[in-house]
Amino acid sequence: MNLEKATMDLSMTFIWILSVFQIAATQETISQSFCKLHDGKNSYNVMVDKGDAASAEGLKRISDKLRTMENNYTAKIHDLLVNVVKLQSESLSLETIKQETVQMQEDMVAQIENFTTTVNSLQNDLRSQGLHFSKELTDLTNEFQTEVKLKLHSEVETLKRAISDASSNLTQKLNKFYQNVSQSVTNLTKDIFTLKVDYEAEKQEMTNKIVELETKLNSTQLAMHDLSLKVNLLWNQSRIVFDCPSGFMKHSDLMTCYKFVARDLTWFDAQQLCKIHNAHLVAIETDVEQNYLISHIRTTSGLMGHHFWTGGTDFAVEKDWVWATNNLPFVYNKWKPGEPDDANAGEHCMNLAFEANYAWTDEDCMKTSYSICEHILPGHS
Repeated sequence: MNLEKATMDLSMTFIWILSVFQIAATQETISQSFCKLHDGKNSYNVMVDKGDAASAEGLKRISDKLRTMENNYTAKIHDLLVNVVKLQSESLSLETIKQETVQMQEDMVAQIENFTTTVNSLQNDLRSQGLHFSKELTDLTNEFQTEVKLKLHSEVETLKRAISDASSNLTQKLNKFYQNVSQSVTNLTKDIFTLKVDYEAEKQEMTNKIVELETKLNSTQLAMHDLSLKVNLLWNQSRIVFDCPSGFMKHSDLMTCYKFVARDLTWFDAQQLCKIHNAHLVAIETDVEQNYLISHIRTTSGLMGHHFWTGGTDFAVEKDWVWATNNLPFVYNKWKPGEPDDANAGEHCMNLAFEANYAWTDEDCMKTSYSICEHILPGHS
C-alpha cells in the first residue's frame, strides 16, 4: 500500500510540475515571439518613411493583427494560470484529507491499544487478588475489541477509497489540463508561424518598393548631377564670354574692359601686347570714357605722371585720324590746342599727354610710353 501511495504521489507531483513548466515555457515562447515581431515592426518604421502609402498600410495590417493576437494569447495564459491555481487548491485540499485520515487512524489505534492495556491491567489486578474475569466478561471484552477493529478497518477502507477516487479525479483533471496546454501551445505556434509568413511577405514587398524608389532616386540624383554640370559649364562659358580677361578692369556702364600697361613701349609694341590679351589699344569715343580713364590714372599709384598710347593713328592718310582697331574716323576728340601738329613730319600716333592734363597729342610712334588696352565684351561695339 505504501508503494502504491508513493507511486501515486510521485505521478501527481510529476504531472503538476510538468504542467507548470509547460505553461512557463509557453509564456516565454509567446513573449520572445512577440518581441521579435515587435522588433521587426519597429525596424521597418524607418522603411515606411521611405516607402509609399500601400507599404505603410500593409505594415499597419500586420501590426494590428499582431496586437490582437498578443491580447488573445495573454488572456489565454491568464486563464491557464487561474486553472493551475485552482488545481493547486484542490490538490492541497486532498492532501489535507489524507493527513486527517491518517491522524484519525492513528488516534483510533491508540485508543484500542489504551483500552486493551486497561483491560489487561484490570485482569492482572484481579488475578493478584485471587479474582478472575468470568468467561462472559472475557468474551464480551474480546467481542468489543473485534467490533472496534472491524469498524475502524471499515472506516479506514472507506476513507482510502474516497482518497483514491479523489486522487484519480485530480489526476484526470491534470491530464486534461496538460492536454489543453499542449493544444494551446500548438495552436499558438501555428498562429505565430502564419503571422511570420505574412510579415515576411509584407516586408519583402516593402523592401522591393524601397529598392525601386531608391533606384528612381539615384537616377534622379544622377540627372540632377548632370544638369548641375551643364549649368556650371554654361555659367563658366558665360563668364568667359561676359567677364573681362585676367588683369583687366570692367566699366559696367560701357561694358568695356581696360588694362593699364605700366611699361614703356613703342606704339607698335604696345599694340602687339594688347593683341596677346585679346584686346587692342583703346579707342576713346565719348567724354564719359575719356573722364573714366583719366580718373583711374590720377587715382592709381604708379600711373600718374606718365603718357599713355591709344589706338589713334593717321598712318594711312596724313591728318585723317582713325582708330586702328576698326579704321573708323574719330567722331569724338579731346586734342590739346594746337594738336595734332605732326612736328618734324613724323608724329602719327595719338598719346594722352600728362603735361597737357591728359589731352590728346600726336607723337612719334617709336617713342616709348605707357599704354591702355581695351577689350570690348560681346554685343557691344
